[in-house]
Amino acid sequence: MKVLLLSCGTGEGHNSAGKAVMEALIERGVECEFFDPIALKSEKAKEKVSGTYNGVIRHVPMLFGIIYMLGKLYSASPLPSPVMWANSKYADELAAYIKEKGFDAVVSPHIFTMQAMLAVRKKHNINIPVYCIMTDYTVIPFFVDGKDLDYHYAPNEKLKYKLMKMGFEEEKIYPVGIPVSPKFNLDITKKEARASLGLDENKKLVMIMTGGAGCGNIKKICKKLLKKADDSVIIYVFCGRNEKLYKKITEYFPEERVRAVGFTDKIYMYMKAADVVLSKAGGLSSTEVAVANVPFVHLKAIPGCESYNIKYFTKNRLSLLGNTASRAAKRTVELLENSELCEEIKKNQKELIPSNASSIIADMVLKGKE
Repeated sequence: MKVLLLSCGTGEGHNSAGKAVMEALIERGVECEFFDPIALKSEKAKEKVSGTYNGVIRHVPMLFGIIYMLGKLYSASPLPSPVMWANSKYADELAAYIKEKGFDAVVSPHIFTMQAMLAVRKKHNINIPVYCIMTDYTVIPFFVDGKDLDYHYAPNEKLKYKLMKMGFEEEKIYPVGIPVSPKFNLDITKKEARASLGLDENKKLVMIMTGGAGCGNIKKICKKLLKKADDSVIIYVFCGRNEKLYKKITEYFPEERVRAVGFTDKIYMYMKAADVVLSKAGGLSSTEVAVANVPFVHLKAIPGCESYNIKYFTKNRLSLLGNTASRAAKRTVELLENSELCEEIKKNQKELIPSNASSIIADMVLKGKE
């Protein structure tokens, strides 16, 4: 069997969800390819889409919120989807690529690639199954465009019923959770994780996850935390590939209590080692922290789907809200000092956030071939 996983460079969470399913498929002996189909038009087009998105998120997040709300209004209208039109532009190239490589199925964690596959079906005689993955705790604008595709994986039962109200067929919707790498669910103790990373087991470790675009005023959060927390607390700021943020944190906090970390493939291990995680509100990143089963504080949301993610997590006591620097520091210290609250959050995470979505989806993809 050969599976094509299609995603796009507008948000790393989509890519991570797709790669989590790919990891599970490879474990089952399936040949896989992970691909951004916009590159079929040109590498320049791919870089432009990714660069524009990341630039808006990093520099003018309020603009993203406005675009998101306009998208919701447009998606609810009877007008033809402009996003569908844009993503149909590379359908010919994508169809040719699928035929040439002989793929048996497509897994898509991104609305752009779902729409591209709809265009492929309409214009070409290619009807291999398409498995669509939601990566936020809400239905994003234009997701309804993909209702005629084969399988849809929702984070929970509530969103399953919301999709049904939007016209999705019940038998096509599976509320299995958001897929994350099995590494986040490793059966490893905090002590073992710290030993693996060479971290001091006697310190309190706070992990701030910003994502590649950064998140809120990290410098201010660190300053507030240093004032409120005792000397046993070490703050690790994970900057991803954001070199400017890495340099900013390193230069401003020369002391050992704040440490900048660049891109690492050991995020899951750091989570297992942490006492508290401060995380941006992406659906995938939030799910990773919950599956790792660590008490955490949600930082200020980028307007749009992240607002819904925070609402779901805080309402169900899966995280605490720290939408200002002062509040983030206060909530972090509260978790560091209140073991009962930490246990409550961890208990709720285990009960409400599935940890095996990637395996379930991989098994269904295999079964679909039988």
